Amino acid sequence: MGSCHHPTSYPHKLRGLVLLDGVDEVPNSKRGDARSGIRAIVRQYPKCWYIVTTRPTAVGPGWLRNENFGEAEINPLSDTDRTELIRRWHRAVEDELGRQGRPEELRPLGDHLVGMLADNPALARLATNPLLCAVMCALHRDRKQVLPESQGELCEAICQLLLHRREAEAGIPLA
Repeated sequence: MGSCHHPTSYPHKLRGLVLLDGVDEVPNSKRGDARSGIRAIVRQYPKCWYIVTTRPTAVGPGWLRNENFGEAEINPLSDTDRTELIRRWHRAVEDELGRQGRPEELRPLGDHLVGMLADNPALARLATNPLLCAVMCALHRDRKQVLPESQGELCEAICQLLLHRREAEAGIPLA
């Protein structure tokens, strides 16, 4: 039987994808430390691929240029892209439910959400963010095709959805 080695005993051979999300959430006074930490990780694991995310205004252009990072921006979803994301989300959930033996027709639900967003410019604007759009799909399904009207209500509903699911999965009684 072979022996098992911890990955740090051969970092030059380790390969993988490392995602570092939310540099913008690091206080300004600590961003230099964050950059040094990223540099150290990249040097220790040189065969890995890295993605570091931040809001565009949080760090200057070329913030990680010396570490050979390129930069890319994620553009907001167009109306067509948003519609496609919504349709694919519903198709993926429908497929997964079918695999679990719980078939459910979700295409009409997706079409309903597309129509709702067309009629509500404020929510449609929020749905240009891919993550928020996907969460809106989940909320729309969970809340029987009803979405909050304002950004604040949407954020509250998202938190409630996530907390409810977390409590249910952890077996915490819901009051």
